[in-house]
Amino acid sequence: MAVTSISRDTQQFSSFDVTARITAILADAGYAVTRARTGRIVFAARTEEACSTWLRDEDYDPERFAIARGPLMNDDAAELDRLRRVEARAQAATGSASWAMFRKDWFTADWARDEAGDLAGLTPEKQLQWPLNCIDWKLAALTQRDACCTAVTFDGREYYAREI
Repeated sequence: MAVTSISRDTQQFSSFDVTARITAILADAGYAVTRARTGRIVFAARTEEACSTWLRDEDYDPERFAIARGPLMNDDAAELDRLRRVEARAQAATGSASWAMFRKDWFTADWARDEAGDLAGLTPEKQLQWPLNCIDWKLAALTQRDACCTAVTFDGREYYAREI
């Protein structure tokens, strides 16, 4: 599934989602051939190769023109900036290029119970029986979150990042 946006309301996302979104934003911008002296765009295309071909076909002097990424729309530029900032923060927090981010409210009692059940290979019915029904699952969730994740702020919301 293509990632259409990552915002402060996104429950969880990974480095792979951020990379895919950055790639999509940059691909939408395409490329442009500009006059080196004035910066005026004289040709635009989806790929850098198409711009190079156009320069050769039109027999323009490559010293007088430059190929660069096309301009981003304001919303795309702001999103790209946000994504690069969160990417840098998550990498710094986890020490890894592969990470996942979870919103603070992701770590619920149900999450902890499910995680423990998955680790122990327990059915949902077994998870509700003694002695597991005596566990403070909210405390377990917060303890596990603090043990495996590092707090990171993204768009004014607290997230937790961990290496994947």
